[in-house]
Amino acid sequence: MNNDSFLREFMTEVWNKQGFDKVEKYIHNEYNIYLDTADPWEGKTLSHLEYKKRLKYSFN
Repeated sequence: MNNDSFLREFMTEVWNKQGFDKVEKYIHNEYNIYLDTADPWEGKTLSHLEYKKRLKYSFN
């Protein structure tokens, strides 16, 4: 799978369908947040569990 397909699949499955249980398939076990100064997690490294919490927060 090329990068474009991988990103589209991630956006469809995790973001659009809110398939938070699929995070492990797409995100490394430590995920760094960069380039969004409005994001409360800016500059932090998140685990899968923390990333899932971040996603849920984004949809509330």
